[in-house]
This record gives sequence, C-alpha cells and structure tokens, in this order.
Amino acid sequence: MKIDLLSQEPLAKSQDSAWRIVGIYALFASLWIVLSDTVVAQLVGDDLATVSLVSTVKGWFFVAITSSLLFVLISRLIGNYERTLHTIAQREAELLETGQLLLEAQQTAGLGSYVLDIATGQWRSSGICDQVLGIDHAFARTLETWQTLVHPDDWPEVFAYFTETVLKAGEAFDREYRIIRPNDGDCRWVKALGSVDRDAQGRPQRLHGTFQDITAQRLAQTAIAETSSKLRATLSALPDLLFEVSRDGHIHQYHTHRSDLLAAPPELFLERRFDEILPAEATRVCHGAIEEAHSRGYSSGQRYCLELPQGIRWFELSVAPMEEDGVASDRFILISRDVTDRYHAEKQLELAGLVFDHAREGIMVADAHGAFIDVNHAFTRITGYAREEVLGKNPRMLSSGRQSKEFYAAMWSRLHEVGFWAGEVWNRRKDGQVYAELLTISAVRNATGEIRQFVALFSDITALKNYQDELEHIAHFDVLTGLPNRLLLADRLQQAMAQSSRRASKVLIAYMDLDNFKRINDAHGPAVGDKLLVALSHRLQGLLRNGDTLARLGGDEFVIILTDFDTVEPVLPLITRLIAAAAELYRLDDLELQVSASVGVTVFPQDASMDADQLLRQADQAMYQAKLAGKNRYHIFDTQHDHEVRSHFDLLERLRLALKRNEFVLYYQPKVNMRSGQVIGAEALIRWQHPERGLLAPVAFLGYLEGHPLSVEVGEWVIDTALQQ
Repeated sequence: MKIDLLSQEPLAKSQDSAWRIVGIYALFASLWIVLSDTVVAQLVGDDLATVSLVSTVKGWFFVAITSSLLFVLISRLIGNYERTLHTIAQREAELLETGQLLLEAQQTAGLGSYVLDIATGQWRSSGICDQVLGIDHAFARTLETWQTLVHPDDWPEVFAYFTETVLKAGEAFDREYRIIRPNDGDCRWVKALGSVDRDAQGRPQRLHGTFQDITAQRLAQTAIAETSSKLRATLSALPDLLFEVSRDGHIHQYHTHRSDLLAAPPELFLERRFDEILPAEATRVCHGAIEEAHSRGYSSGQRYCLELPQGIRWFELSVAPMEEDGVASDRFILISRDVTDRYHAEKQLELAGLVFDHAREGIMVADAHGAFIDVNHAFTRITGYAREEVLGKNPRMLSSGRQSKEFYAAMWSRLHEVGFWAGEVWNRRKDGQVYAELLTISAVRNATGEIRQFVALFSDITALKNYQDELEHIAHFDVLTGLPNRLLLADRLQQAMAQSSRRASKVLIAYMDLDNFKRINDAHGPAVGDKLLVALSHRLQGLLRNGDTLARLGGDEFVIILTDFDTVEPVLPLITRLIAAAAELYRLDDLELQVSASVGVTVFPQDASMDADQLLRQADQAMYQAKLAGKNRYHIFDTQHDHEVRSHFDLLERLRLALKRNEFVLYYQPKVNMRSGQVIGAEALIRWQHPERGLLAPVAFLGYLEGHPLSVEVGEWVIDTALQQ
C-alpha cells in the first residue's frame, strides 16, 4: 500500500485562510485610507496642528490594527504547520512499525527478498536474503556470482529451469535447490519463488521474489524417510510375533519369521478368535492386555506360556491401539515376544537377589571404573550408608586412610591381572568410626575378556581385630603398668643392638630392682604394692626420651634401654635421677610410702660378642652388686671380673665332669717317724689326669674348689678311693 506522507490538504487549507485574511486586510486598509482622511477633514477642518495630531493617532491605530491582523495570520500559519508536522511524524511511525513487523515476519520465516534485472544480470537482495545466502554487502551481485552460490550438482538443472520454464514459457519461478554459503561453506537447502515483469512487447524485464531456508524441513523429510525405511527393516528383522487384532480377539493380520512359535498355522488362526486357538489361560491374558491397552492407551509386561513341540515357551505381550485420523480405532497391534530364556534368567536372578538381600556379609557391585552399581542391606548395616547415598560413587569414599596408595595400586593391579583379590582392609563408617573388614573382590568379565563389573564380599571383623590387638597387647605389654614385658623387651633390645652396630653408637642397659619392696606388700597388701609400681612406672617414663624403652620383667624388676650414646659417662646422671625418682615419697590413698632402688648397668658393644640374654644377665649381676654395696645406688658391670668369674665357673664345671669321668687319681706319700724311721701312715695326694693337659698337680685346681659344694664331693671321692685301695 502506498502511503503519501506529505499530504497537500492541510497546506491548501492554510493558503485559503491566508488569502482571506489578505483580502480582508486590503479592503480594510483601502476603506481606512479613503474614509479616514475625509472624516478627519470634516471633523477638524483646516486646523493643521489638529490635522497633524489626528493623522499621527490615525497612523498608530492603523499600525495596531494591521499588527493584530498580522499576528492572527502568523499564528494560524504556525498552527497549521505544526499540525502538518505531527501528522507526518505519526505516519512515519506507522510506516516504521509496519516495516519492522514485516522484517520480523521475514526473519521468523527465514524469508528474504530479491530483484533481478534480466537485461543487466544485476540483482539486489534484502538483509534476510543475505543471511540465508551467507553473503554481505560487498558481495558482487551478478549472474556469474549467482552460479558460485548454487551447488555445482544443482546448477545445470536450475539454470535450465530458469531459462526454459521461466523466461521462455513465462511460468513463475518455484524451485528447491542447494546453495553453498560463502561465509561458512555450509550447504543449505533453499526454496526460491519469483515472478517476471514484462514490457508491452512481452519481453522479460525483472524477476522479483523471495528466498527461504528450508534446510530444517528437508532434514526432517530425510529423517522421516530414513525412519520409515528403518521401521520397515525392523519389522522385517523382528523375531517377535506381530498381530493386528480387534477388541473382541479376532486375528486379522500377522507378521513373523518365527513360524515355529505360532500356536497354529496361519490358515487356522486368521479371522478367528483367541479362544478358538489358544488355551484358556493364554486367551485370558491376551484379552486382559487388549482391555488394558484400550483403557490406558498401551499394555506391556503380561505373560503367558504355550506348550509347543520344542517345549514350554514363555511369551510377553505389548499391545497398543491403532489410530485412524488421530482417533483410536477398535483394532490393536499385539506383539508377542519369546522371553523363555529371560524368564529362566529372571528366576535365577530372583534367587540371587534373595541371597544378595539376606546375606549377612556386605555385598558391593561396581562398574569397570569402580563406581557403585548396587549394594545390599548388610552393606548399609555395616557402613551406615544408605544405598541411595553410594550409587554412582567410588568406594574410596569409605577409605580410612590407613592403607597407602601403593596398597590400593597393588590390589587393583592384581584384580586386573588375576581377577581376584582377598585381604583385610580398614575402612570408615558414615559416622566416622574406623572398622576392619575381611574383603574379597572378584572381577566379572564379558565374552571378550573385558572387565565389566567388580563384585566384592566383605564382613566386619573389627571385634576379632580388637580381640587380636588385646591378645597382642597382653603378649607384649605388662597388664599392670602397660609397660613392655619381657618378650617385647627382648625385641626392643635386639633392635637397639642392631641400630648400635649401624650407627657405631652405644646402648646402655639398666636393670632396676626395688629395695625392700616385699615389706610394703606384706604390710599393706598387694593392691597397694601394685599402685606403687604403677606410680613408679609413670615417674620413670617421665624422665626418659621417646626413643628409650622402660620394661617391667615382673614383680619389682624393671629394665631400661638407653640408645644413641658415644660414651657411658653422660648417661650416668640420668641413672642417678631414675634412682632418685624411685626413692621419692609415694602418696597412695591415705598412705605415705617410700622405697629405694638398686640398678645394675651394662653397655653394648663389648670386646666379646654378646647377645641380648647375656647383656640382661650382666645387668642383673651388676644390680646384685649394687645391693651388696648398700642398695639405693647403681653398679656398672665389670667385664674383667666377669671374665674371671666365668673362668672359675667353667673350671668348676670341668672338675665336676672330671669327677664323673674318674679322671682323678690318688698318689700316696708315706708318713715316717723321723726319730724312729718307722712308717706310721700315708698321705693321699690327689692328681688330675687331664685328657689334654696331662697330669695336673693339686695346685692347678684344688684352689677353685675351696668353699664350693663340689669340694665335699671330691673329698668323699678321695676317702672312698683311699679306703678301697
């Protein structure tokens, strides 16, 4: 529609008004000029001064009148001009709004317009058209460039259509073809419409029309065609039994490749009812599925079984009503699928599910990446996590942090290599409590050997582990004081000796025994004595370093292991403080008690090779030396004296063995009266016939028997042997 924004009607009206005012003004001025002078002359006469004054007043009055008329004229002209401008602005706004609506409609429809000058081959296009074609304002718009836009495979046909059908035959342009967009190289489908303007001689002048991007529609049509093709292929490949049936059970058509699953040949069941072909139970199920589909719009999952030549087969129904013009008809599509294998598998799964749900052990199922797929009730009972809280999450959420990354890496490596892992793991419950579990994990592989799932079975063994820890503690720690016992002391001493050898340092072993502790037990009872021992252990531990060991051997005997010393002297003040601490006053309930301690000290390493038991014996011997020296003190073991004592002991043992082996012999020396020369007796002299050293005189061994009970046995042997001889 053509809109004339500059309408001449208001302007014409303004011009008519102006001419009327000018006419009135001219008439008034003429009358004024003609009549005013005559009236003045008659009224005033020949008085020139008066005539001059009246003429002046008359002139001012004329000016006032003409100014007023001029004001009215200009006001009306300005008013008409403003109204004209307002009208123009309104019509421009309406035109802009109409253009915007047209542009939005074109954008929504993807519709662009074009004009082709057939004589010059030049063409113009709208912004929407440029968007569809993928060009900008700099693109040269000629027939040659147009050819570059059209897909090469479509150009010959499009050009032939344009020249033959449109230009020569005079038909409108209506064609769908592909274009290649220059800006992004995308291939798009367009629908081009156009009409040709011709001159008086019928020669084509211009082609103008529209472009629309129909790529989405073409893709949808292609998708529909592909879907239809796939549907036909699916029906052809479908192993199920497909029937078209009516609501009353009449079978009208069927489709299947599995004739072995039909209850009867087609010629016997087509156009017949279910109850004429199928058993009563199967008929009931089929009618029930059809009625459900009629009321709900679909039915699925209902099953029946048939006894066929190959055995009992189970079938599952899927039913949906057919539609005609969008309205449900009284016919239905019924699909019957052989689910015999699935039926038996489900029965097995039901059994497995019962085991899964009622097992006392926790069961976890994870995918190949370790994410939880399922857990049982025992899992929830043991861990505190509900099933919904763990599904899709990694089992590391249960980690307590007690196992290292290397531990888990080795576990997963074995699972992938062997497919099985079993062991003990410490995990954390939802409430933060750490618990021990006995865990077995198995990898589930598919037919190609790829791991598909992991199945884990675990039981809570926290109580057992706690019991084991208690037994371990009882085996290695003193029940009363909680200090290491003799067994753990031996292990700690072995470690300290090995460390001393590596570091070339010294180990000091102190053996402590309380002085007169028995008196406290006798006077106040064992309970008080136990309290005193506990208090003493706390005092002593407070003086030691973290790397030192304080152990109780039993009773009132303690052993202290001090490590990493270069010499003994810097350690002796600590021994003195330990003795002083033991001698401090003990306040136990209402009692004030006091004891002292004697300590024997030995050092490792020594010149001679020593084991742990020998070191403890040395410290024990040194402790007894401290008691002999007056108690409440320490005594350092003397290795030289010990060597002499051991040599003395070894010789005594050898003499005992010589007595048993009859290695001693007697020699007799007569006793003569020097005055008379008469033999008055004989003196028996003992000798040792040593198998290696030969005959030994008494001076070589009798001194070691002095004061020892073995001397009595040797004396008795001498008397018995002398009497026998």
